[in-house]
This record gives sequence, C-alpha cells and structure tokens, in this order.
Amino acid sequence: SADATAPPAPAAPAASKRPSRIVVARAAPAPAAESPRPAVPYREAEFRIREREEMHLHEAPPERIADYVVQVVRCEQPVHVSEVARRISGLWGYGRTGKRIQEWVDRAARHAEQSGLLTQRGGFLRAAGEAPAPVVRDRSEVKSRTLRNVALLPPEEVECAILQAVEENVALADAECAVQVARRLGFRSTSAELRQVVAAAADRLTAAGRLQRDGAELRPAN
Repeated sequence: SADATAPPAPAAPAASKRPSRIVVARAAPAPAAESPRPAVPYREAEFRIREREEMHLHEAPPERIADYVVQVVRCEQPVHVSEVARRISGLWGYGRTGKRIQEWVDRAARHAEQSGLLTQRGGFLRAAGEAPAPVVRDRSEVKSRTLRNVALLPPEEVECAILQAVEENVALADAECAVQVARRLGFRSTSAELRQVVAAAADRLTAAGRLQRDGAELRPAN
C-alpha cells in the first residue's frame, strides 16, 4: 500500500523581537538665577533719654542733645538730620517733630560737628573719623515712615545698591536697575521720583568710571 503523506510539521513560532531600548537624553537643568544679595535690615536707634521726665527737649542743654544726636548717628549713619530729629523727638516721648524741635536738633548737630564728633554733607550726618563701607539697608520693616522718603536716601547707599544690582546681573537697563534698587532698599514700588534718583546716581557712577554704559544698558566697569 502507498505510504501515507506525513502532515507538515508546524511552523516554528517567529522569534519575538523586543523593541530596542530608547534612551532619552535629558537636558541639564538651567542654573538657577543668582538671587539678589540680601540687604541688611535698617536698624533704628533706641535708647533711654533720662531727661524726658524732667524737662522738655528744647529746655535741655545743647551739648546734652548733641550727645543724643551722636548716638543716633553712630547707629544709623549715614542719616539725614531731619530723621535724627524725628528719632530724638520720638525717644523724648513726642508724637510729632515740630519746627522748634528740628531747630534745636539742628543746633545740637552743629555743636557736635564743631566739637569734631560728626561730619555733615548735604544734610546727611556721619560719625567723624569713621568711614564704614556703604551698606544697602532694607527699610521694609522700619517704624519711621520717613525712612522710605526718597529724598532722604543717602546717595552712597543708592550708589551701592546700583553697583550690587549691575554686578549680579552683568547688564541692566535703567528701568530694571531702578526696580532692583527699590527691592534692595525695601520699597514696595518704584516711583518716578525713585527712578530719577537712581538715574542720577548711575550717571555719577559712570562719570567716576565705576560703571560703564553699553547702549541702553549699565555694565560693570572694565
């Protein structure tokens, strides 16, 4: 009898092909922008005035008031003489600083200057014989509202804030520079008056060779 035809062998299952592993290259995270150098909190002078229970401020000897003026200046220098008058007035227990108190403190400041204890330039007082490096002070938490008066900002402190901002950002347009300075000084907004003060200070720094202008930007001096 004829041989029966053998059934075909089942086909071997095709070898499964595993997908190739896909390696996704992840970009390195961009370096975080350098945060602004923290400003030092503004410290307002506080001390006891012994005479406040015995006499009015304008009744005290000028040399005694001059001692208090020097104490305020050593704590807050550079500080405007009108701010010194407000500080002493408040420490004496007065709710406001009138014309008479301001005149009395002005006289005491001149007495301290003539005695070689203070120096005065442009209404700003400094302790004589001391030349501390300018420090940018944060006024966001001060008690005295007039410390945020743009007209009473020490010029060297504004200049120091500008130099810090330009150094940390490499280049800054004028408008952005004013914003950075305002933040460092503890101002919540950048007023037109503050922008003018910053622009004038930037002009002084470029004239002195401490900054340079590159088009519309401020850059560190070479």
